[in-house]
Amino acid sequence: MAAVKKVDTGYHSLQFFVDSLEPLEHYKAIEAKLNAFAKLHKREISSDATDVASARTHWETLGEAADPAKYVSHGRDLVSQLLHGHGWRITGEYTGEATRTLLLTTEDRDGVQFLITAPSAGADAPPPAPAGAAAASA
Repeated sequence: MAAVKKVDTGYHSLQFFVDSLEPLEHYKAIEAKLNAFAKLHKREISSDATDVASARTHWETLGEAADPAKYVSHGRDLVSQLLHGHGWRITGEYTGEATRTLLLTTEDRDGVQFLITAPSAGADAPPPAPAGAAAASA
């Protein structure tokens, strides 16, 4: 029997394709609000619990806040979800003729990076349909 060779694998980035992206200024305003919130509402390091009422009060001082009762989990903006839910930040942007891409990273310089790509405004062709989509609709 042949010896099994160990192969080390890893990844540097993951790329997601979405229908659209908001302007960079929109996302940077979210980042600024989240950074301000982090300064206002410092959770006790030794505590596992977060005082949600206190956190909500701090959040509302920063501007309009969505009604949690109206939250819907589907159809969300992936970039916004990564900014709000995971503390990622936009660290790069590329705009080409047909696509626009944002680079999102964590504080870990060696951590994974997410590339989120959408058609550029005014791009002539729609993005390609997922494999098997045409057969499924026939």
